[in-house]
Amino acid sequence: IMHSLMLNPLFEHLDMELLHRIIDVMAEKKMPEATNCIEQGEAGEYFFLVTEGQLSAFVKGVHKEVQKYGPGDCFGELALMYNSPRAATVTAQTSAVVYGLGRKAFQGLVQAHNTGLKMGLDQSLQTVPMLKGLTDKQRAALVHAMEDLQAPAPPPLSPSPRARAARADPPPQNTHALDTLVLRGGAEERGTPDR
Repeated sequence: IMHSLMLNPLFEHLDMELLHRIIDVMAEKKMPEATNCIEQGEAGEYFFLVTEGQLSAFVKGVHKEVQKYGPGDCFGELALMYNSPRAATVTAQTSAVVYGLGRKAFQGLVQAHNTGLKMGLDQSLQTVPMLKGLTDKQRAALVHAMEDLQAPAPPPLSPSPRARAARADPPPQNTHALDTLVLRGGAEERGTPDR
């Protein structure tokens, strides 16, 4: 399960601690042959990872399968981020086993993890002698700036050739938190700090 999640663009940027927590809340679902796992048009609440068997996706109006899924394959990623209807029906072609992850559980785990990281970073900054004079608000602004630099935006789920080419652009010029964030008297100012 871990290997399959790490290969999925939605999960590949998450750290191992969070991935282990996600796996802990995933629920096993055994599917008899010819059973629908999800149905086109229904509300998408769960993401699924196939561990056994074969499943196929069908779209109304198309008279053949549009996608096959086997062990290690995933479907329903958009359900973790958006409350949108399912774009296809996924049916077990053989008896199958899938592991499901609900949107609310996923979002709660990610939020709790990120909150813990922020608190840890804030506590670490409090121990730096040079930063002892910062107010809570100034330290929070510094934590926020450092997070922006540390957390790369996840790539789109299916990047187009144009999007892949766009990734070749040079990085932004200002990449150091202290070069872009100056704190003076409780107010944030953008620019280069006095040296």
